[in-house]
Amino acid sequence: WKNGLEARAYIGKWGFFASLRDNHEKPLLGRPEYLTRREGGHIKGSTDWSEMKGGITYQWKWGSAGLIKDQQVWGNNYHDAGIFAGNNPSFIHFRLNINPVKWFDFNYFHGWLNSMVVDSSRSYYVTNAYGTDYREVYHSKFISANMFTFTPLKGLNLSAGNSIVYADLNAFPAYLVPLFFYKSVDHSVNSGIDNMNSQMYFDISSRQVKNLHLYATLFVDELSVSRITKDDEWNFVSWKAGFRISDLPVKDLSLTTEFTYTYPLTYRHYITTLTFESNNYNLGHYLKDNSREWFAALDYRPVRALDITL
Repeated sequence: WKNGLEARAYIGKWGFFASLRDNHEKPLLGRPEYLTRREGGHIKGSTDWSEMKGGITYQWKWGSAGLIKDQQVWGNNYHDAGIFAGNNPSFIHFRLNINPVKWFDFNYFHGWLNSMVVDSSRSYYVTNAYGTDYREVYHSKFISANMFTFTPLKGLNLSAGNSIVYADLNAFPAYLVPLFFYKSVDHSVNSGIDNMNSQMYFDISSRQVKNLHLYATLFVDELSVSRITKDDEWNFVSWKAGFRISDLPVKDLSLTTEFTYTYPLTYRHYITTLTFESNNYNLGHYLKDNSREWFAALDYRPVRALDITL
């Protein structure tokens, strides 16, 4: 069960929303070690977790921006996205969307993640009426991501983007620029030393055939061109492909199937402060690395407000 409150308001071009939820689940299957699609959160004890979401946004004719605490979901899917899946606890981020023309859409965000890694140089002991306690302080951790979407033909969307998870710096100005390819920026910022954790992704969605939705997503983690031609080495990638057929042969009946293949070590990183995670929850697909999934579903809506799903 869950309980809470939420509110939404609009004043001119400004938008406000806040949502507080207290969740109880026994057994608690939303822990990061479980391979489930349940949303995770700050766990209180063993069966309860709470989540506060909200934000302030400003909208104009061809775009919007806001400071928001929420999840991100990127990548076409009907059963968990392959880029940002949104199963992790929400995190605060600055979000930007620009849609200046019909054939182009741009999304960007810069977020403050929770590394869950203690910084011993900033942690300290505190003595008070309760005794002596060790005050842990986490390492700072951030993420920047962008996605360019082009619509060359009606019903066809082609998207490409990249992201970087970085630590050991404050919110760094170079990663605050929405249009950058962050891997190249990182080579300059960390020239001669170990780099940050960068990713690339591509997504295609086609609704050009009536009643048919075709889509595919590719997530690339640390691409090396030299590995492509080697038989005993591989790049760390995750790909998803699927389709949905609707209203055939019966109106309001749809068939969906998608396949996801994730290579070993995708989404992972050998430096604990640079993992593709927040609060130890993976930001990508819920099955994490070294996994395959075939999902199929039949959906039928015989009357309004009644959905039957197999």
